[in-house]
Amino acid sequence: MQEILIILATAGGGGFFGWLFSRKKQHAEVIGAEIDNDVKVIELWKGWSEHLKEEINIMQDKINKLTKRIEELESENRAHMATIEKLVTKSHGKNKPTHNAKRGDI
Repeated sequence: MQEILIILATAGGGGFFGWLFSRKKQHAEVIGAEIDNDVKVIELWKGWSEHLKEEINIMQDKINKLTKRIEELESENRAHMATIEKLVTKSHGKNKPTHNAKRGDI
């Protein structure tokens, strides 16, 4: 009977210590897998952020070109408006009725 108890105690103790150490090993493997997954996610985010930086630079260039073109068009528009104002002023100046003019002559 004593031999059976010694065998059971040895087997039980060995099983417990085996479970305890394998649990630590499994926990370490899980942590390692989580770290690997985190590294992969970080690499994905880096790739996406670099792609987005390129897209932002492209869009910024387009915005700069459009802003410059808008400024050019506004300048042209001001010049055309000034020309129109001069023409309208000249036109009204030539067609002003004189004292001797009749209504139908204008």
